[in-house]
Amino acid sequence: MFGAPDDTAADNTIVVDSARIDGFIGQWQRRWNRPPTRQELDGVINAFVREDILYRQAIAMGLDRDDPITRRRMAQKLEFLTNDIALLKEPADGELEQYFDENMRTYRDPDLITFIQVYLDPDKREAATLDDATALLAQLQVTGEPDPRTLEAGDRFMLQSFYQDVGEIDMQRQFGTGFGK
Repeated sequence: MFGAPDDTAADNTIVVDSARIDGFIGQWQRRWNRPPTRQELDGVINAFVREDILYRQAIAMGLDRDDPITRRRMAQKLEFLTNDIALLKEPADGELEQYFDENMRTYRDPDLITFIQVYLDPDKREAATLDDATALLAQLQVTGEPDPRTLEAGDRFMLQSFYQDVGEIDMQRQFGTGFGK
């Protein structure tokens, strides 16, 4: 209790901090084009912890020693890292600005859109659906900026009517790829 801290206690701790979890989420989204569910994220975290435990135990047992495959892989990894570092050079004056200007779209935040969706139920309106839609569109265009009454202009349906600051990916996920265009 009063002695020096035990170094082995820290060695047995596996840290899964928010940065690592954000990394797991990012990897999942790149692979599956959607964020993981809570259960899926828990599975990824558990797999990481299990792998880390097995890795540490393998090192403790000396399985990394005298293994040509492990030796070759570690040498490759170090070679890749040092080659990348060797290629790094200080950019010339204006080079970063030029690169940024040429690649500005990559660094831009995605466009966000706020909109109100007005739905007309063809089952309810039957043959009058297209005529009602044309008349309602003309009325809404004259009105200009939508207001709460705009939400009452259409028929009720399962989706929400008001969307605020929606990104393209979220819009495609709910309405399909052609909707944003």
